[in-house]
Amino acid sequence: NVVRETLIMMHEYTNPLYWPISVSGRHPGEGRFTPEPYAYMAMAGGQKSFDTTMAAIYLQIINASKTKTQFGKRFLKMGISAAQYQPGHWDMNFGLLSIHRRQNWLLTVRGHNRYYVANESYPGANVFGRYTTYGNLELFYPNEGENQGSYFKDDGWDWNDLPGTTTLQVPIEKLRANIINADDFSGVEEMLLTDEVFAGGTHLGKQGIYAMKLHGSDKYDMGSFRANKSWFMFDSLVVCLGSDITNTIKDYPTVTTVFQNYLTDTSAGIYLNNQRDNSFPLSKEWKSMKDLSVIDNRNTGYYFSNAKDVVFTKKIQYSRNQKDTKDTEGAFAKMIIDHGTAPTMSSYNYAMLINTDSAGMKNFVSQMSSKSPAYKVLQQDSIAHIVYYPTQQITGTVLFSTNKSTNDSLILSNDRPCLLIYQKDKDSMMLSVTDPDLGFYDGPDDTQILPDGKRKEESIYSKKWYASPAKPSFINFTLKGIWKLENGNTIATISLDKFGNSLLQVQCKYGEASQIKLYK
Repeated sequence: NVVRETLIMMHEYTNPLYWPISVSGRHPGEGRFTPEPYAYMAMAGGQKSFDTTMAAIYLQIINASKTKTQFGKRFLKMGISAAQYQPGHWDMNFGLLSIHRRQNWLLTVRGHNRYYVANESYPGANVFGRYTTYGNLELFYPNEGENQGSYFKDDGWDWNDLPGTTTLQVPIEKLRANIINADDFSGVEEMLLTDEVFAGGTHLGKQGIYAMKLHGSDKYDMGSFRANKSWFMFDSLVVCLGSDITNTIKDYPTVTTVFQNYLTDTSAGIYLNNQRDNSFPLSKEWKSMKDLSVIDNRNTGYYFSNAKDVVFTKKIQYSRNQKDTKDTEGAFAKMIIDHGTAPTMSSYNYAMLINTDSAGMKNFVSQMSSKSPAYKVLQQDSIAHIVYYPTQQITGTVLFSTNKSTNDSLILSNDRPCLLIYQKDKDSMMLSVTDPDLGFYDGPDDTQILPDGKRKEESIYSKKWYASPAKPSFINFTLKGIWKLENGNTIATISLDKFGNSLLQVQCKYGEASQIKLYK
């Protein structure tokens, strides 16, 4: 049953032949689905003589790879049809991965924290992968050939610019990992940890949010590098927010990468403010513009309400392959937000409209300037990121701090940082809460501090808590108004304060979404 659940979730974060770079460990871009385990699981049967779910996934994979097998022929004769992806949202917070599906596409977001390593690099493997989980957002469409969804190819790929990440742009020589044997518990490898706890996601129904507090590694003099990042995934809309982007590094710029797409065809059309441009090479920079809309070569739309310091390029890029064995080059379309050198409290705010066209993007831009925008950013600072999605009357709230005043109309106070989504109707509300601190140990970060004040590089295998169970937690909220819990609830309690507000306590564990229903 454990293996079965693992294979089902693996099927959810592939589309259907490839999986994200962010979960590829030391081999970015080299993974391709092997379908045989699903066939064997189908025949093993579990509680029954045959597992039709496993067989259906197997057929979907071999259909995508356009192969015919004896297993496939047998399953088809049994009347089994290939599986079809269903829309939904999943959070795998023991892997710090969020998964969002609609139509035929897959979107994943991944971060890191003090419990899960930021990268996995070895001599000759993922040598430039320092930023693998700095907020890596990956979008897959199926049937786009061997270039893994028409966005990644290890020919000219800029390892500074993984989509969704906020990073320090350094030359390739400085990005190369200094791989050592950190201690007696590890091999010759690099798997860096941060001291921040906050990274993870929550969901309500088929909608979800993800957030992280980013803190760079002292090993590469990035101890001053910090950012608060969040993603609000509502249907085909993704709102991407960043705040508190700060560091003292003056030698290299800090950037947030919107996309970096490999071009199989250099004449592929890009829409910039609804004007198609096929030229190559192409470079454009927006220093100050109220609105900017872009549709990339994959029919993904991007909207900026303030396009300051957005840079778009379409050109040949020069790099090194992930094994660090040869120089590479390739054609890419790329868009970044340039925060400059040594930024202080910089930010970004943009939205993705997935699988759109020129007419759809034009309508979206028009809607955003109307009295009924597609989404509203209610707060974006060191205390909270809050977004309202009118279509579903859903509010997504990331609380980076405790007991601070926010623009959330429901949450008056909280005693632990957390993520929550709630959906109100006339007389009731569904609420989902996640504590991103998985609780493998309590208190401050346990990394040794060196005499120069920097954190020592330590392997995760050296940590005493490495095999400890995660501890549950309780989060206390003050909610505006008088609410009562649905009968039969076992994970929450509620009472009233003297001001006519509700005191809600919710139990959280394992990074799961604790979901409750409340009535007025």
